[in-house]
Amino acid sequence: LAGTVGEDRRAIAWDLAKQPPTQACNLLLNLDHATGCAFSPDDKFLAVAMCRSREIKVYPIKGAKADSPKVSFPTGHTRGITQLIWAYSGRYLVTCSEDTKDAVRLFKPSGEPIGVI
Repeated sequence: LAGTVGEDRRAIAWDLAKQPPTQACNLLLNLDHATGCAFSPDDKFLAVAMCRSREIKVYPIKGAKADSPKVSFPTGHTRGITQLIWAYSGRYLVTCSEDTKDAVRLFKPSGEPIGVI
Protein backbone atom coordinates (compact mmCIF):
# COMPACT_ATOMS: atom_id res chain seq x y z
CA LEU A 1 0.00 0.00 0.00
CA ALA A 2 0.95 3.61 -0.53
CA GLY A 3 -0.74 6.72 0.82
CA THR A 4 -1.22 10.20 -0.57
CA VAL A 5 -2.63 13.33 1.09
CA GLY A 6 -3.15 16.82 -0.22
CA GLU A 7 -4.70 20.22 0.14
CA ASP A 8 -7.69 18.92 -1.81
CA ARG A 9 -8.69 17.38 1.58
CA ARG A 10 -8.24 13.83 0.34
CA ALA A 11 -6.35 10.96 1.90
CA ILE A 12 -6.04 8.02 -0.46
CA ALA A 13 -4.64 4.55 0.20
CA TRP A 14 -3.42 2.90 -2.99
CA ASP A 15 -3.19 -0.87 -3.50
CA LEU A 16 0.04 -1.27 -5.47
CA ALA A 17 -0.31 -5.05 -5.79
CA LYS A 18 -2.83 -4.48 -8.57
CA GLN A 19 -1.83 -3.11 -11.95
CA PRO A 20 -2.78 -0.43 -12.53
CA PRO A 21 -2.88 0.56 -8.84
CA THR A 22 -6.37 0.89 -7.38
CA GLN A 23 -7.72 2.94 -4.50
CA ALA A 24 -8.12 0.83 -1.35
CA CYS A 25 -9.83 3.82 0.29
CA ASN A 26 -10.48 7.43 -0.65
CA LEU A 27 -11.35 9.79 2.21
CA LEU A 28 -12.68 13.32 1.73
CA LEU A 29 -11.69 15.04 4.97
CA ASN A 30 -14.24 17.71 5.83
CA LEU A 31 -13.10 21.20 6.91
CA ASP A 32 -9.40 20.30 7.11
CA HIS A 33 -6.65 18.72 5.06
CA ALA A 34 -4.01 16.18 5.97
CA THR A 35 -0.29 16.81 6.22
CA GLY A 36 0.78 13.17 6.33
CA CYS A 37 -0.30 9.58 6.69
CA ALA A 38 1.10 6.26 7.87
CA PHE A 39 -0.04 2.65 7.58
CA SER A 40 -0.14 0.21 10.47
CA PRO A 41 2.41 -2.58 9.99
CA ASP A 42 -0.40 -5.04 9.17
CA ASP A 43 -1.85 -2.61 6.56
CA LYS A 44 -5.27 -2.69 8.25
CA PHE A 45 -5.29 0.95 9.39
CA LEU A 46 -4.35 4.35 7.98
CA ALA A 47 -3.36 7.10 10.43
CA VAL A 48 -3.83 10.63 9.10
CA ALA A 49 -2.27 13.83 10.53
CA MET A 50 -4.65 16.78 10.23
CA CYS A 51 -3.38 20.28 9.45
CA ARG A 52 -5.57 22.81 11.25
CA SER A 53 -6.81 20.72 14.16
CA ARG A 54 -3.42 19.00 14.65
CA GLU A 55 -5.27 15.76 15.41
CA ILE A 56 -4.52 12.20 14.40
CA LYS A 57 -7.36 10.19 12.89
CA VAL A 58 -7.08 6.44 12.44
CA TYR A 59 -9.24 4.76 9.79
CA PRO A 60 -9.67 1.10 8.88
CA ILE A 61 -8.55 0.55 5.28
CA LYS A 62 -11.60 -1.57 4.50
CA GLY A 63 -14.88 0.30 4.79
CA ALA A 64 -13.25 3.62 5.70
CA LYS A 65 -15.52 6.66 5.87
CA ALA A 66 -14.15 10.17 6.36
CA ASP A 67 -16.78 11.09 8.94
CA SER A 68 -16.22 8.03 11.10
CA PRO A 69 -12.59 7.32 12.02
CA LYS A 70 -11.99 4.41 14.37
CA VAL A 71 -9.99 6.75 16.62
CA SER A 72 -9.49 10.52 16.64
CA PHE A 73 -7.28 12.27 19.18
CA PRO A 74 -5.53 15.61 19.79
CA THR A 75 -1.75 15.60 19.71
CA GLY A 76 -1.07 18.65 21.84
CA HIS A 77 1.13 20.16 19.12
CA THR A 78 0.87 23.92 18.81
CA ARG A 79 2.29 24.08 15.28
CA GLY A 80 1.93 21.94 12.16
CA ILE A 81 2.58 18.20 12.17
CA THR A 82 5.40 17.46 9.72
CA GLN A 83 5.79 13.68 10.17
CA LEU A 84 3.64 10.77 11.27
CA ILE A 85 5.16 7.33 11.75
CA TRP A 86 3.68 4.05 12.89
CA ALA A 87 6.23 1.96 14.81
CA TYR A 88 7.14 -1.36 13.20
CA SER A 89 5.66 -3.19 16.18
CA GLY A 90 2.32 -1.41 15.66
CA ARG A 91 2.29 -0.40 19.33
CA TYR A 92 3.10 3.29 18.87
CA LEU A 93 2.41 6.31 16.68
CA VAL A 94 5.04 9.04 16.58
CA THR A 95 4.36 12.63 15.51
CA CYS A 96 6.88 15.35 14.73
CA SER A 97 5.98 19.01 14.45
CA GLU A 98 7.33 22.50 13.99
CA ASP A 99 6.91 23.14 17.75
CA THR A 100 9.91 24.80 19.39
CA LYS A 101 9.82 22.32 22.29
CA ASP A 102 8.23 18.89 22.74
CA ALA A 103 8.29 18.53 18.94
CA VAL A 104 8.26 14.70 19.00
CA ARG A 105 5.33 12.97 20.69
CA LEU A 106 4.52 9.30 21.18
CA PHE A 107 1.03 7.79 21.41
CA LYS A 108 -0.62 4.42 21.62
CA PRO A 109 -2.85 3.77 18.57
CA SER A 110 -5.81 4.31 20.91
CA GLY A 111 -4.70 7.95 21.30
CA GLU A 112 -3.28 7.60 24.80
CA PRO A 113 -0.19 9.85 25.13
CA ILE A 114 3.01 8.04 26.09
CA GLY A 115 5.56 10.84 26.17
CA VAL A 116 7.38 13.70 24.51
CA ILE A 117 10.95 14.14 23.34
